[in-house]
Amino acid sequence: TMEEFFHPDKQEAVAHGKSYSKWGGFIEGFAEFDPLFFNIAPREALSMDPQERLFIEACWEVMEDAGYTR
Repeated sequence: TMEEFFHPDKQEAVAHGKSYSKWGGFIEGFAEFDPLFFNIAPREALSMDPQERLFIEACWEVMEDAGYTR
């Protein structure tokens, strides 16, 4: 639960690797990345930043929407 990651005191939160903000934006399914579709080794995909994986997926969607194929 998110309560495990929140601490109201800023200094204590930072010291314990927690958040001192009660609000945030959360994306479900961010780990559902198919690395082989993008010719990325699964082991390499594990070390990628989730934001990079989401960016690659969004770029692919843009290309599809524009009518491009592989």
